[in-house]
Amino acid sequence: MKVFIKVFIFLITVTLIFFVYLYRYTPKQRKGFNNIANSKKIKKGFTKKNVLVIMGKPDSFQPDDSGKIILNYQPPITFSDEIRIVIDSSGYVIKVLSADD
Repeated sequence: MKVFIKVFIFLITVTLIFFVYLYRYTPKQRKGFNNIANSKKIKKGFTKKNVLVIMGKPDSFQPDDSGKIILNYQPPITFSDEIRIVIDSSGYVIKVLSADD
């Protein structure tokens, strides 16, 4: 019976470590958490160049008819929304939509 308990505790521990790794430490997750942290540094009025220095290359972007550009950055997989940074036609940030807002 003691061996069974030790094996059971070992399996639970390994499973827990595995899920913590998947949640926090895979490369995609680290990038997503870094994107959230960096997006908090972006303020209204920053230039597009400032954003690219802080955030890096966007995962995707969407230009619209009015000249605005929306830069999209991936959050961690546990968040539902992308991180979006809206830049006006003159190249300045007008809105930051973070995944954890």
